[in-house]
Amino acid sequence: MITFFESKADSIRYRKVEKDAKLFDNEIEQLLKVNGGERTWNKVQIPYAERGWVTEDGEMISGYFYDDTGNNLAVFTKGFKDRANTEAKGTENKNLEGF
Repeated sequence: MITFFESKADSIRYRKVEKDAKLFDNEIEQLLKVNGGERTWNKVQIPYAERGWVTEDGEMISGYFYDDTGNNLAVFTKGFKDRANTEAKGTENKNLEGF
């Protein structure tokens, strides 16, 4: 699945067709390389992800996780993450109105 922002890919989610099939390390490495271009990926902790990475410039983030669709590798831009956090905070603030 791919999402777009201002006509550019903003997030991509990869998974195998078989629901519980895991991505192999070499497959993950190749997907990170293809999506990161010349950037170097560094391992990091990401909430809700089994494994996580961020590019050295901080502009791209990736996480490997399991959900109801199976094992997934999500690759997204910092902008995608920032917009999602802003949206979540706005929803949280709206839910707290009147307390």
